Amino acid sequence: MNISLAELFCPHHCISCGKIGGILCECCKKYILDERKLNCLKCGAELIHEKCVRCDALPCLQFYVGKRKGALKSLINNYKYNSVRACGDVLAELLAECINIESAVVVPLPTIGKHVRERGFDHTKLLARKLVRLKE
Repeated sequence: MNISLAELFCPHHCISCGKIGGILCECCKKYILDERKLNCLKCGAELIHEKCVRCDALPCLQFYVGKRKGALKSLINNYKYNSVRACGDVLAELLAECINIESAVVVPLPTIGKHVRERGFDHTKLLARKLVRLKE
């Protein structure tokens, strides 16, 4: 893990528990991943073996890290709206834990030019690059 000079003098605090070190400590990252459940995109019911228990929707290859609440919501909001690029590293790590990164084709969704100018960077492209680097 590479630490920049800025992080040495002004370290991040965990968004969830406040522990000094990173944007999200390993304990809180593990908690987010352990809480993960797959739900049907059609009706929201839980999937068991990629099959919906309520509406019998066809199995699909879907994934997400978790519901947008708590620490995950803070990570996403800080990354998208406050330009905290360090959150992108953590989000890429969380995504890599949820998918088979070796066989995945990573394509960023296009971002509106106005939003790229407001943020100062294309958040989806940067996240895709970080995810691909984890693949290497």
